[in-house]
Amino acid sequence: MRHGLRKEPLSRAIAQEGPTLLEEIIPKDSEEKGRRNITWKLFRGLAGSVVDSIMTKVEALQTSFYLRFSYTYQLRNIENGKVMLFHTNLGGSPTLLTTYAAAREWLHEKDASRLDQTK
Repeated sequence: MRHGLRKEPLSRAIAQEGPTLLEEIIPKDSEEKGRRNITWKLFRGLAGSVVDSIMTKVEALQTSFYLRFSYTYQLRNIENGKVMLFHTNLGGSPTLLTTYAAAREWLHEKDASRLDQTK
């Protein structure tokens, strides 16, 4: 139902539907499983390091693995509102990772280059 059909104040409707609207605007993290790969997409908490949130997912793996690290910025023109996507692929792990410590070290390196905007 739209607000015009309700008999409750608009402020109450916003308070009740706010979390749902926020989920539509900024979705939660997602996971897509393929036959031989898993893709994790993070949408929140990207201003800081994402290593800990990725490592919680990596630690659930039961086998050795390769990692790839990429990210996409959404740039919005403030004059006309047009959106441009800027995708950067930072590459994959050079070897098969067999320990979580090696994965964490590699992720720290890639995440540091993501956070360093001057490169």
